[in-house]
Amino acid sequence: MLESLMTNPYAWAFLGACTIFSVVFGIWQWYKSKRKKELSCYKNSYTIVKGGKSLLPDLELKYKNEPIQELVITKYAIWNSGNEVLQREDIVEIKPLQVSCNGENTRILDVKILQESDETNQFVVVDMDKQHARINFDYVAPKDGIVIQMMHTGESQDVMVECKIKGGKSVKPLNKDKKYKYNKFVEKAMVIGLGILIFVMLFFMLLAILVSVMNMGQKFWENLISTIGMGACVLVVGGTYYKLLKDVYYINIPSGLRKTIGNDEFYK
Repeated sequence: MLESLMTNPYAWAFLGACTIFSVVFGIWQWYKSKRKKELSCYKNSYTIVKGGKSLLPDLELKYKNEPIQELVITKYAIWNSGNEVLQREDIVEIKPLQVSCNGENTRILDVKILQESDETNQFVVVDMDKQHARINFDYVAPKDGIVIQMMHTGESQDVMVECKIKGGKSVKPLNKDKKYKYNKFVEKAMVIGLGILIFVMLFFMLLAILVSVMNMGQKFWENLISTIGMGACVLVVGGTYYKLLKDVYYINIPSGLRKTIGNDEFYK
């Protein structure tokens, strides 16, 4: 029986697949177990008023008695995406956690904290001016964080979250400003459509594998090559599908912060 197993191509294929899976799983476990101090952020922006004076010459817009041309609401989810507790002392003093703007026509009007996943983190907005608003905290456990609302002029791409962790990296942005934004209905329809497409592609890929196994003759390698090509297509479509899922359902954001960052409403 041992000799038959040694000469059985299916057994070798299964052993090879198990070996590849074990190596990939081992590398993934090693990467996940590495000590990591990291902050991530996710941004949602909504333009409330744009070019008010140019569109309506007789309309005068003011915020706290200051004339403004634009008004943009930007929400940021900021959280500990590492696997270690972050202390206040872990932040580089000259590069604190803050929101800032760098556009000529962009200035901060107001910043407030909408939600904390754990109030003992003691997040607080301090030292706010027209270009920066610093955020202090006591500590942040993994997956803990806040959602802040920032009212500003200018464009959403001119505002950012800045921070430098000692022995770590700068804040990791998980999304970029989109040139074109779709409404939620269209995005969810795209999720369903891509999901069906991936299911159909997986079905035909498994069918091709079954056919190639049943026909171990000359067509085996042809079927194998076509299966590998289809698998590559599934990976590409799957990557796009996962990115779309993250944008629509905010699955890369801690569950306690998703509802507030995904809510289109803003708070006075």
